Amino acid sequence: MDRLYTVIAILVFFFAPHLHAGESREASPAPSAEQIQRWVRDLNAKQFDRRKRAMEYLTAAGEPAVEPVARVVRRGSLEAATRGIHVLQTLSLSGDDATELAASSALTSIALEKQNSAGQQSRAALQLVRGLWHDRALERLEPLGVRVHVREYPFGFELHTETIVEIDKTFSGDLSDLDQLGRLTSIDYLTIEGAQVTDAWLERLARFDRLENLIVKRASITNAGIARLADAKSIRGLSLMYNPVDDQCVDDLKTMHTLVYLRVYGGKITRAGADELVRGLATTRVDYRRGAFLGVGCAPHPLGCLITQVHEPSAAHDAGFLPNDILVKYNGERVPDFETLTAMISENSSGEKATVELLRGGQSLSKNVVLGEWE
Repeated sequence: MDRLYTVIAILVFFFAPHLHAGESREASPAPSAEQIQRWVRDLNAKQFDRRKRAMEYLTAAGEPAVEPVARVVRRGSLEAATRGIHVLQTLSLSGDDATELAASSALTSIALEKQNSAGQQSRAALQLVRGLWHDRALERLEPLGVRVHVREYPFGFELHTETIVEIDKTFSGDLSDLDQLGRLTSIDYLTIEGAQVTDAWLERLARFDRLENLIVKRASITNAGIARLADAKSIRGLSLMYNPVDDQCVDDLKTMHTLVYLRVYGGKITRAGADELVRGLATTRVDYRRGAFLGVGCAPHPLGCLITQVHEPSAAHDAGFLPNDILVKYNGERVPDFETLTAMISENSSGEKATVELLRGGQSLSKNVVLGEWE
């Protein structure tokens, strides 16, 4: 594999000056199909100059050259295939969206189809292309307010990474800028939040093939947007939080059998709709809550829940809850464990009031709280 990278790097170094020089020329008429076929044949010519010119001309031809070049990579000699892969790689970095998509799709297809040298070289070329795409996408997205974080964590004896992308109401780009997200090497978690998030956003995100988990918060989406998102094939986790979709989107959500988990917090989907999701997505973990958030972490205790953590900001923090308080009742009902407390809170909406009884140092306290939202 290292030799493949070396070969590709040498080709890029040698031919790049000629390709950039070609960019400065005046635009020439589009080549005919016959011309493109002649250049493709010349990829296997004995004369070095003919092979070199063929690669330059095919690169300058753009998208029309992609399929003819892909055919020679699949069926031609090893030498012609190597040169064709370089042409496809260069076209994948041409700066023209349609050409880049066509060329990278051809490389992907060859990489999947072929287990020979051509397939191996295509996989190496794709890795290089995607790395450069990733860097270019970051350069374009970050000034628009998109936050990208890479988190490292140990898994077994290896160190794994996760790419986390966040877009909120400070985003200053438009729909076309969202396409740059598809150029990132991978997106493990994408959060999109705010009134600017519409059905058109979901439609675009559904096309991405390396998006694992999507969180949609307080967006201006409709049931029709969920129908478009249901076409997504790569999403394994979906969180819908405080969005104005209702039970009419349940049938579309039920078609998303690739989901490992589905969270529905707040919004207009009812408990009956959530029960239908549980039945329709038998292998998916469905977590339905009306949206209230209290803000405590608890450990087991004989008298109830021992508060071990109070989140900031949260309703619990605002009401003066403290670590080591024992939560014994919620809205007048005894709380035997944290699981029961979670279920009780899940039946409340954000903004609703609740009464919580605590024990602190043997003293009983009653707290009235206004429940918040999940962040």
